[in-house]
Amino acid sequence: MQRRSLLSLAALPMLHAASPAAAQATTAGGGRVHTTTTPAARLHSYISPAAAAHVAAHVIEGPTGLVLVDGGWTPEARQDIRALLTSLGKPVQAVLLSHLHPDHWAGLAAAGLPEVLAGPTTAALLQRAGPAMAAAQKQPTTVPRVAIQPPGPLRLAGVDLLVSYVADTEAPEIMTVEIPGAATIIVQDIFYNRVHAYVSRQLDAWIAALKGLESRGPTTFLVGHGEPATAREIPRLIAYLETIRPLVATGTPNQAAVVAEMVRHFPDFAAPDLLALSLSRLPPA
Repeated sequence: MQRRSLLSLAALPMLHAASPAAAQATTAGGGRVHTTTTPAARLHSYISPAAAAHVAAHVIEGPTGLVLVDGGWTPEARQDIRALLTSLGKPVQAVLLSHLHPDHWAGLAAAGLPEVLAGPTTAALLQRAGPAMAAAQKQPTTVPRVAIQPPGPLRLAGVDLLVSYVADTEAPEIMTVEIPGAATIIVQDIFYNRVHAYVSRQLDAWIAALKGLESRGPTTFLVGHGEPATAREIPRLIAYLETIRPLVATGTPNQAAVVAEMVRHFPDFAAPDLLALSLSRLPPA
């Protein structure tokens, strides 16, 4: 990870807000929607079923419209997210894409959505590798056309946001979206909440980024896989990454053996197939 990326996580101001009001609902496709009302915005987190790796997409509902962060993976998730957006009765003013992995953008292939905003590394990687990723999906989809969103303050749908980028964790670049008035940061795949991770070779940098999040104080994290979380869940994910590090440190890992070992150590984690998929694509050590 670039040093400035890690420091950006720790240097953002501590967030403090009144306890938000939260609600949950089950979707037609078997997912869940967590809705939290805060002083700054209503925040809706769609979480797909375990069979789809509990992939999360988030909607920031402001006074003038909606901001969609990521777009789901499966056809069912796409339908659920579109139904959620329709039910809110406000225009989608922006779509933000956190990173290049298709479980977060395959569901964006829908008419009526505005231009997708992403980081420069994500944009470049999608241009190069996106078509092959799209072809490998089990649904018709297209690679989103993206415009580059610079880091820094941003006001969308009447809500003040702060966009940052973190390098070399689960993906080469992940966008984070802070909602200061809601004491919340959307961190996507930097944070897996009791879901088996899509592991990378950047485990040390990933752990360092998680420790930066842990130092943030009272904050809600909207994650890329699993339920919204707080810093209390971070040590469990750090332990997960520390456990898998020696198992993938040398050579080509034995996929079945690694998955079995991680399931043994973390029996409460969902979606081991996602871990197996990542091991099949892990570059040689």
